[in-house]
Amino acid sequence: MVQADSGIRTEIDQVNRRFEEALEQGDAAAVGSVYTDDAVLLPPNGPMTNGRDAITKYWQGVMDMGLRGIELRTLSFVQDGDDAAHEIGTASLAIKPEGGEPMTDSVKYVVLWRREAAGEWRLAVDIWNGAG
Repeated sequence: MVQADSGIRTEIDQVNRRFEEALEQGDAAAVGSVYTDDAVLLPPNGPMTNGRDAITKYWQGVMDMGLRGIELRTLSFVQDGDDAAHEIGTASLAIKPEGGEPMTDSVKYVVLWRREAAGEWRLAVDIWNGAG
């Protein structure tokens, strides 16, 4: 592990903001675009989802069920060499199911980040569960 470069942390924070904005806008393609082509999604109580296309479909399904927004809060960020990092955080989810009352939920998460050849940071592994 190495001390996190503040520029890298800023870049990753910007990706997190794009993720939040895309979810709020209901844009599954934009949500999927922050993942690597071979990313792995490990949602709670669901099967492992592999690859950007499948992850994009997953998020579309979640938005169709009423996810309207997310607020990510990074608690820990560690740079693992030049092209990898990991983040631990919490998130608040805004949910409004069709015909239902709005509600919020809280989760905790771990994300493994990878810098791709073009220099962009993307999520390579994404796992979360209830904040319980």
